[in-house]
Amino acid sequence: PAHEEWLVRMMVVNPIIVGWAEQLLGKGSFDVPQQVRGIYCLLPMGDAPEQPLVCHCDVKPDKLPSTSLESLLKPRLGAVGLIAPVPPDGGAFTVWPGTHKIIYDLIFRTEGLAWKEAYKNQIVDFNSDRHVEGWGDAGDVLLWHGLLAHSAGWNRLEKLQLREAVLCDYDQYEVEKPKASYEDMWGDWSDEVRTTAG
Repeated sequence: PAHEEWLVRMMVVNPIIVGWAEQLLGKGSFDVPQQVRGIYCLLPMGDAPEQPLVCHCDVKPDKLPSTSLESLLKPRLGAVGLIAPVPPDGGAFTVWPGTHKIIYDLIFRTEGLAWKEAYKNQIVDFNSDRHVEGWGDAGDVLLWHGLLAHSAGWNRLEKLQLREAVLCDYDQYEVEKPKASYEDMWGDWSDEVRTTAG
């Protein structure tokens, strides 16, 4: 249902959310998308045994050989909107803090086929590290850096409740002139981000 008018209006073209994207990516630096990724639901796990969370990054290894460095490293923002309240342990959204910097550096410094193996090893390493679970009320929106490792998490709620969320993305325009240096990962983000990024 990615093109459903009510979904698009509720999430991806919502003036408040677009305003947040402009504050982070820069006003006039992207086209407002006309579709969402879709509605993502998770059933409760019930009595199923605990399983480890496995994260991923939206820039996959198979994209590297056929995609320019400018496209892979351009500023992009993900957003997940909760349709219904999702309490802790409900699987709303989970992130691995700081992984966006590691993935950025990995793309920038790794060439050719070595990237695929390096990425797989890095994901394994991320999965053994600390992650942070998000949750919230209906209408809450969680934003994440486009290179941040993330996962939906597991729905471990005792009562029968779906985790219902809508995901969408904001991608900055492709730049005609490549950056002179990719050492500063925040160089193409908004002025507000550049003055606060560390």
